[in-house]
Amino acid sequence: NPYSGVQLYTTPANTAAPGPYQYLTLDGQQGAYSDSSLISQTLSFALEPGTYTLTIASGWRGGRNYAGGNFGLYTTDGTDLGSMDTIQPSVQETFADTTLTVDVAATSPELGQDLVIKMIGLGQNGGTIDFDNVRLDFTAVPEPSTYALMGAGVLVLAGVGFARRRAMTA
Repeated sequence: NPYSGVQLYTTPANTAAPGPYQYLTLDGQQGAYSDSSLISQTLSFALEPGTYTLTIASGWRGGRNYAGGNFGLYTTDGTDLGSMDTIQPSVQETFADTTLTVDVAATSPELGQDLVIKMIGLGQNGGTIDFDNVRLDFTAVPEPSTYALMGAGVLVLAGVGFARRRAMTA
């Protein structure tokens, strides 16, 4: 069965896949599909406090049932930082983006572990799911000392403004 497990592909859009099915048009250089198998990537990025936004395009291949999918962010010890089901594209032979946002606190016990992105086809209805254009964005949370310095700067500026106004009225 050519649709068993996971396969990566770099084939140009709408060229024949094994059987009567077509590969989807990819946004990037490479896509992957899964029936009910795990696709994962361990990143060389240690978990830090902040907001992580993971967006994945899930595709519905023409001529196949949509298998459904799940994706998420994990640590190397297997801790699920956040996961969710993919959104089914409304039209076959297209992709739909699904976005997961995870906030990590400065007190999280998982800090310092490498991040892992996991995607899995749920194997529903005997179908497959295609994955493409995986994007992970990170926004750092400022340290408390940064807020203290900003507050001190505002107080200094307010004091200088007050002193100038006072000198002008005298």
